[in-house]
Amino acid sequence: MVFFSIIGGWTSGALGVGGSSVYSPAMVWLGVPPVVSSSTAMYMIMYSTSTSSIVYLVYGSLNLKFALWLALWSSIGTIVGSSILYGLIKKYRRQSLLLFVVVAIQGTAMLLVPINSSFDLIAALKDGKEIWKLTSFCE
Repeated sequence: MVFFSIIGGWTSGALGVGGSSVYSPAMVWLGVPPVVSSSTAMYMIMYSTSTSSIVYLVYGSLNLKFALWLALWSSIGTIVGSSILYGLIKKYRRQSLLLFVVVAIQGTAMLLVPINSSFDLIAALKDGKEIWKLTSFCE
């Protein structure tokens, strides 16, 4: 579990992906039921997200109106989605439905992130920006 924690932390920090993309499958692989692994991953993510939000708020980099608007709709989506998924798990008596949802979300992200990045790259090339030049993160 320590190995998976190190890999999950490194992946989250270096590549910008959520740690649950490593933690959830690792816990399922270790025999933890999918519902428990998903809940545990969300519990862990709650702390890192809360800490990041506080840091952005303290430094004045957080658009509070947008954050509250996003929090409202995210909460509504979470409640509705969890209710539907819980109903389906209860109806079909299969916790593996949660894994299908996680795989579908990660698969969609794996497709959309490179597509979006390609559009950004094409726009930068059209504007004549130097794309291979290393710049400071502070600029």
